[in-house]
Amino acid sequence: MPKVKHYNTRLSHDKLDFLSDVLSDFCDSQELPFMSADDILYGDLRDSLTEYAKNWLEKYIQVWDIIQEEEVNNNIKLETFIPNFHD
Repeated sequence: MPKVKHYNTRLSHDKLDFLSDVLSDFCDSQELPFMSADDILYGDLRDSLTEYAKNWLEKYIQVWDIIQEEEVNNNIKLETFIPNFHD
């Protein structure tokens, strides 16, 4: 079983940066090149991935999409709440 690192999320700039760090560690543990999870899962490497890696990457992409949507929605709410704040 791969060694799991413990992350201090305060060191990451945001949630997506944190997820990128997690993906980087996953790629290291699986001896994969560090690139987007989509590129790994649906690109030339797909046939060489283990079932574990495929499942992990599928779940990772789902989490990434949820966090990305959350950040977009939070930015829209902030802009709506404080229109022209920068002026």
